[in-house]
Amino acid sequence: MTDAKKILIVEDDVSIAEIERDFLEINGYVVTLCADGREGYELALSNQFDLVILDLMLPGMSGYEICRGIRGKTPVPIIMVTARSEDADKIRGLGLGADDYISKPFSPTELVARVKAHLAQYERLTAGAGVGVGSGAGADAGAVPAAGAEAWAAGAEAAAGVLAAADTGARGGARVAWAGAAEELSIGNIRVDRRTQRVYVSGQEVECKHKEYELLVFLMSNPDAVFSKERLYERIWGMDALGDLKTVAVHVNRLREKIERDPQTPEHIQTVWGAGYRFRV
Repeated sequence: MTDAKKILIVEDDVSIAEIERDFLEINGYVVTLCADGREGYELALSNQFDLVILDLMLPGMSGYEICRGIRGKTPVPIIMVTARSEDADKIRGLGLGADDYISKPFSPTELVARVKAHLAQYERLTAGAGVGVGSGAGADAGAVPAAGAEAWAAGAEAAAGVLAAADTGARGGARVAWAGAAEELSIGNIRVDRRTQRVYVSGQEVECKHKEYELLVFLMSNPDAVFSKERLYERIWGMDALGDLKTVAVHVNRLREKIERDPQTPEHIQTVWGAGYRFRV
């Protein structure tokens, strides 16, 4: 199968790695196993894989270090798998750019479901932008195609069919603007350039991880609409609430730290108790 997606598993527990490999291969994936952290890092940057499954405790180089290094160079999806279930470990992994976190012991079918969901979402995000990672790449090892950043912007849901518009609303003069097919979103002092996947707060650029970016664009594209954690997890992570919903809260809190004047009293991303979150205009 020349079109089969390629998965890299970096796991030093051979029995676990082989179980993961077997279930993924049954589902049509091409799997490469690696038991050493540094070797796994080099393989991950070879630009030949569509997704990386990464253990936390590895010889040679920790999963945290590998995740940070990969995310600095490529947007390939990363799923962290570890026996450590403390929230602090999950938060750290997600903070370094992991797309998902699954704790051992876990069901192999759940892992396969998450892999399928992340690959499908990544494919949607990069569709039509000429971005190739893994089986369809052909780029230099470790390099991210120039169109990659723009591709991420294409995946987040925007206000369909909205032409350039501006509304100076009743709520304290808050300004909402969508420019030409939602290439730019602007609410108050927050502006998102979807062509370059850049976020600006009061004119200053702030760096957002790609899941943070997708979450922000989705909320800004649906101002004042309330979304539950389950709905956000399904929409941004591409799964029907299979994972730990703390992931949503972690990303919301990180976004607040980056875009809010006072993260403890957010003006934009607000909690609607018992219901979820909204981007208030």
